[in-house]
Amino acid sequence: MEEILTFCSRYLENIETRWNRPRRVDDEPTYEESNPWLDTLFPQVGKPLGVSSYFTLTVTEKLQAHRHVLTNCSIVDNYLQEFRNIVRKQLRSRTRNTSEIDKKVYREFASWFSTRIVRDLDKIEESKRTEFLVLPKG
Repeated sequence: MEEILTFCSRYLENIETRWNRPRRVDDEPTYEESNPWLDTLFPQVGKPLGVSSYFTLTVTEKLQAHRHVLTNCSIVDNYLQEFRNIVRKQLRSRTRNTSEIDKKVYREFASWFSTRIVRDLDKIEESKRTEFLVLPKG
């Protein structure tokens, strides 16, 4: 039976076998709406299925989402490391374990980052300025 399926899949067109059938989950992104600077920050992985729906985030959910984006965005890594170093120096006299640093990053990084970007905007390259203006706003 397997030999017949192999023969059909190689030499006959429009015959579906387990080797040439389309995947059940089509995660290949569609590139219809592409924004170059947004794609560098957040590359598309997969595509939406079903009906779209809209909902409003609570203030807490928005802050959590913003925090997640900032701590997982590669262009913010240097700022995140700088903030961690500042926190390490501040906690010099107290315990400087990783969980204490992470708590402080969790609570204060978003506001520190926003202040820092506004202060240093003229030092940021022109090509990355738009990205850095959008990120602090959430």
